[in-house]
Amino acid sequence: MDGATQFLSTEKSVLRTDRSFSVAAWVRLDSAVLGKEFRLPEGWFALTAVSQPGPVADALTHSPFYLGARAIDEETPDVVKWCLEATPVDGDPPGPPWPYVWENAFSRTILDSSVLDEWVLLVGVMDAENFEIRLYIPGTDDSGSAKPVDDWPFWHADAPVHIGQAYWRDDPVDNWHGSIGPVRLYQGVLTREDAYRVYREDLGG
Repeated sequence: MDGATQFLSTEKSVLRTDRSFSVAAWVRLDSAVLGKEFRLPEGWFALTAVSQPGPVADALTHSPFYLGARAIDEETPDVVKWCLEATPVDGDPPGPPWPYVWENAFSRTILDSSVLDEWVLLVGVMDAENFEIRLYIPGTDDSGSAKPVDDWPFWHADAPVHIGQAYWRDDPVDNWHGSIGPVRLYQGVLTREDAYRVYREDLGG
């Protein structure tokens, strides 16, 4: 992916995002695209590997999930971690009268130039039954989680899956700077053991 215009998409939606689902994707941030020093492009706050935007009737306003790399907040854009972000259907930043905060399951590790040109398996889990969001990175034994409120509005995005970009307020954003390998979508919850099994099987172990 060239970080500007290149992406892939399915012909139609794959996941029921108002139910539990999991996304596993091999990703690589390439120095030939991003640069020799790791940093997000000026004014950017995320790079998205996988999303499923919607609803189609609203011109693909945003996605209920964004799997990739994200700054921990807009005040510190240089502090970037692997992330699974979950968003409410409204699509606007949190604040009165909208009660829901965008939820992020961040990795423990802060990304730096050592991640460039290295393949990483990200496994994101949206657990609608237990109101949990989880991220596993089996290759580095890293992980993260978030606990939304118990009435978190899991909602269905009915557009095709996008690989290498996301949508925000009708516009494509967060284009991936590098390579994306196999992407697997599961209707249901992958456990930590499942994530590590996928990792081992992909490496031939």
